[in-house]
Amino acid sequence: MRLRIEDLACGYPNKTLVEHIDFSLSEGEIVCVLGPNGVGKTTFFRTVLGFLPRKAGGIYLDDREISTFTTRQLAREVAYVPQTKSPAFEFRVREVVAMGCTPALKPFAVPSQKDYLFCDEILDRLKILHLRDRIFNELSGGEAQMVLIARALAQQPRLLMMDEPTSNLDFGNQVRMLQCICQLAEDGIGIIMTTHFPDHAFLCSTKVALFTQEKGCVYGDADEVLTAQSLSEAYHVEVCLTRSVTPDGKTIKTCTPYLSAGHADTSV
Repeated sequence: MRLRIEDLACGYPNKTLVEHIDFSLSEGEIVCVLGPNGVGKTTFFRTVLGFLPRKAGGIYLDDREISTFTTRQLAREVAYVPQTKSPAFEFRVREVVAMGCTPALKPFAVPSQKDYLFCDEILDRLKILHLRDRIFNELSGGEAQMVLIARALAQQPRLLMMDEPTSNLDFGNQVRMLQCICQLAEDGIGIIMTTHFPDHAFLCSTKVALFTQEKGCVYGDADEVLTAQSLSEAYHVEVCLTRSVTPDGKTIKTCTPYLSAGHADTSV
């Protein structure tokens, strides 16, 4: 699978929010989308998913224009994981996950026992099989987010688009969510995820798309795109980047804001 975006412009009928977006994503890669509020990240997501018409440019999946896919065909290739929201009705977890099987079903068909067993396999793979019979609305934020990922995997997609998958999660659940995302990429799924935390990009992404008011979308390797200068310019706050060595000898980069009125050394 290869997603290719060429000179894409996104926005609304009377306003273009971001343009000249160019990047590609292959199986097993993670693109982390960052940027301040209001620069077009959500609009970009909605445009790629087909919820909004594009203003210009092309979106290709395996060299095929994505607009030529039917809704059912696209759902078999691309799955969307929204921020956690409670459904209007009290579904059990197994039923929520089974909703992901819909693109593969014939019109008016319902999930079969085989489909439900497949959903159980996904829940087990994500280590949340014990939630199978729980009411979705009664789950914690982290549990609910994992169930939404399970529902997306039930579509058997090759690309996952995840809208702030760590939002409203405590520190531990954020780490566990990032570990899950990295494992999905290792399993061969391409992932585009939005986040408000540059550290998430350093931890798990192979590429970064940084959206800013001044420069639009800047795409490239995390270490190249996310510098102290680029982050300070994007978010209009002072930050410093530091490198640390983990107990197993790996080097990781972290982003730390500082509140002093002066200027600190931001070099890494």
